[in-house]
Amino acid sequence: MGITNWSNDIVVLDLSQEPELIDELQCLSIILREKSDCKVLIDFSEVGQMTATGISRLLEVRKLADHMANRFALCNVPDAIRAMFNDAGHKRTVEVFDDRQFALISLDMVG
Repeated sequence: MGITNWSNDIVVLDLSQEPELIDELQCLSIILREKSDCKVLIDFSEVGQMTATGISRLLEVRKLADHMANRFALCNVPDAIRAMFNDAGHKRTVEVFDDRQFALISLDMVG
């Protein structure tokens, strides 16, 4: 779908289905390395499911964001993908919002 700068410090990725999402997450990793002070929101509106490769790549991006002290959030995550995060113990390490606008407001208001 695409990566946009929603504001000076918030980058939004409208995630596509696999296999495109693998490349999109790779591009997001590059942006995070170049723009070290940004907050990240990944919107899952167009994603129905993810393979283990997709989940692994997503967790790599989250780890990079954590390493760079960037906020990292997800929105519109399907129940099946949300359950995989919860089962894998990532529930507390990833902010998940039901609504994109609420996620953007939250990221914008809190440092």
